[in-house]
Amino acid sequence: HIPVTLGNLRDLQVLDLAYNDFSGTLSSSDINFLSSLANCNDLRFLGFGGNPLVTGYLPASIGNLSVSLQYFYVSGCNIGGSIPGEIGNLTNLVILDLSRNNLVGSIPTTFTRLKTYPAATLVFQLSKRASPN
Repeated sequence: HIPVTLGNLRDLQVLDLAYNDFSGTLSSSDINFLSSLANCNDLRFLGFGGNPLVTGYLPASIGNLSVSLQYFYVSGCNIGGSIPGEIGNLTNLVILDLSRNNLVGSIPTTFTRLKTYPAATLVFQLSKRASPN
């Protein structure tokens, strides 16, 4: 279980929970973990890759994370569904790693909002490969 109280750490800049064998369903009770991080205005690095954390999907609330976020690693978490368009709100992303998940669909057109697009390193594997619309 990842505590939602992490969101109380308003000055938090780096949160790396990768490879800690967390498990759960991100799209239900643990969604509060991601939502609570919206209070961390200085968050620049968020990683929870390599955990069998998710048996759900990335929620639209992912777009409420800090616009300061530059590195977002969620590789190998069993995330399914599509990439939410709200991820384009994270305009300062430099690296986004969604590889080794069960994502389907197209790459959202909102990725063009990224200040570093197309130079940003965007890593995904979609079951149905597509380019931004």
